This record gives sequence, structure tokens and C-alpha cells, in this order.
Amino acid sequence: MAHLLPTLIIGAALTQAATIAPTPATPASPLANAPTETPAPTSPAADKPAPAAPSNDDLANWRQLAAQGAWDDLYLATAAASPERHSATARAEISALLLKGAAASESDRVIALSLAETALRFEESAEALTLAATHALALGDQATASQHLERALARRPDDARIKLLRAHLARAQRDWTTAERLYSEISAQSPEHAEAQAALQSLATDRAADEERAAEGARRDLLRRRVEAEAMVAAMPVSEFDLCRTHTVAACEAIAACKQISANCSLLVDTCPASRLDSGMPRDRLNACAEALAKIDCATRQQALATLTGDTCRGLKLRSDKRLLPEGADSADAPKDSLSGAGHHGGDLRRILQEAARQGF
Repeated sequence: MAHLLPTLIIGAALTQAATIAPTPATPASPLANAPTETPAPTSPAADKPAPAAPSNDDLANWRQLAAQGAWDDLYLATAAASPERHSATARAEISALLLKGAAASESDRVIALSLAETALRFEESAEALTLAATHALALGDQATASQHLERALARRPDDARIKLLRAHLARAQRDWTTAERLYSEISAQSPEHAEAQAALQSLATDRAADEERAAEGARRDLLRRRVEAEAMVAAMPVSEFDLCRTHTVAACEAIAACKQISANCSLLVDTCPASRLDSGMPRDRLNACAEALAKIDCATRQQALATLTGDTCRGLKLRSDKRLLPEGADSADAPKDSLSGAGHHGGDLRRILQEAARQGF
């Protein structure tokens, strides 16, 4: 066959040349020199080619494919077809042919969904939408199924069968509110009422279990975040301000407990230097001050502060000598205690406790 191609090409070229060859000249007609008539201008609508009418052969072919159960071929033949080129009657027939294939048990699920969605292009109906949704659900495409069922419900808002399918889908999506509403709307006269009521009864159990799983997941997430935050804090150096704040508040609270007064020990934070310099204190030793004070009885707790400031509670040494009481206010009516001999730090701490007690903190 290949050796015939040059001959055929040449023959075609010769034929074309013969058709365009100039014809022999004929004697001029008396009208040859007459003025020619200018044609009337055509309208833009006349220049636009008319759309090709649908071929009856196409529809006949599609009928034959449907009769043969050739659903793959039917889908391929109609996938690119333009519904607007067909009359309403023809579109309804084509849609019915496609839906027949979509509902056929022997159809592949993907082809069945494609047939149903192609049928929707020719004529949208609740049956086509429901069938397309069923196939989409079987393929795990809940989003597409939801869109088709919503459109089907818009066409038939009282159709219990469609409503039941939509409720089942909402339940699978854990949209408990929608599922409960749709199940409850199915009337007692409907054949789907018994199934809807059974689903409604088990819905509460599923919803409670799902909420419990969500709460447990939230608790675990919070715990994970807390552990991560603690790990981040543990890796950070202890600044001089952190050291002073922690140890000062610990000492204040320990002595306030012994004096049986309510003190706002956060007032002491202002006496700490606003320094971010690394104090050199390991973070796991930061709470040793409070732990040591808790083990010392109240009779010797104040005296112990003088020695603890050298190591365990050394954050107290960073505090400034900020006096919160008027000068001499502690000399007349306050008994001298062992904190007076602990340097400025002990004196400040005692005065702040006294002031806090007077102000009712």
C-alpha cells in the first residue's frame, strides 16, 4: 500500500491542476463592457455560519449502542456532544439512554458515574442527580455526592428517599445537626420512616462517642503542647530577672505562711533588676529555694534565709534596696526579728510583708 501513495498524491495534484487551469478565451460579449452592479451589503448575521444541525445518524447510533449495552462506547460518543444542538425531546431521550447505562448492574462504577453526569448535561432530573450521588458515594467522593443530593432535594424537598440518603451522608460526614434534622423530617407515612427512626436513635450514641473522642484528642493535644512548651522553657537560660523573681516570691510566700498573713508577694517583683543576662543557675534548680524553705520550720525559717541566699536562694541578692515603707516606720511599732540582721534583703522582705498585711493583700 505504501508504494501507491506517491502515485495517488501525484494523481490528486494533477486533478487539482486541471480544475484550476484557465479556460480558452471566448469572444467578448456585448455586455462585457457594461457597468457591473454593486452587490448589496450583507448583514453581520448573514456572514455568521449557521450551526450545524444534529445528525439523525448520531441519535440512531446512540440508540443502537444503548440497545447493545455498549456503555463505554455510549459515554465516549456523547461526552463531547453539545446538548443545545438537540431539541428538548431529543435531549430527554438521550438523557434516558445514558441513565439506563448508569443504572445497569454490569456497568463499571466510574463509567456509571460518568454516564449519570453526562445525562445531567442533557436534562437535569432528581433521578439523575440521585443516581450520580449514589455512584459518587460508592467511589468515596462525598463532596460530589453532597452537591448532587442538595440539588435533588431542591427539586424534590419532600422526597423521603432523597432526604434519607442526604441524612446518611451527613451522618458519615459527622454533621450531626443536619443528619438529625433530616431524619426527623421524614414523616410516619413514608416507607423510609422506620429506617430513619432507627438511625435517629443510634445517632445520639454515635454523636456522644465522637464528641468524647474529640475531647480526648484535644486533651492529648494540650498535653503535647504543654510538654513541648516545658521542654522549650527548660532549654532556655535562666535570666537574672527570672532568678530574682522566683526566689523573692518563694521567700515572701514562705514567711507569709509562717506569719499567717495574706501577702501579695508579686509586689516584690518590682525590686528585681530587669536584666536578661544569664544568671548561670540551671533551670532545674530554680525551684530549690521554695523546696528548701518548705522543709524548714517557722521558728528558724527567717534565720535560714541569711544562709540560703548564698546558694539555694541566691536570687534574693539581686534585689535592690527598695523600701516600700516610710523611713522609720518599722522602728517604733514593729519588733526586731532575725531578718533585720540579714542585710538589706531581709529587712526589705520583712517591711514588705508588714505593708502587705496592713493593706490587706
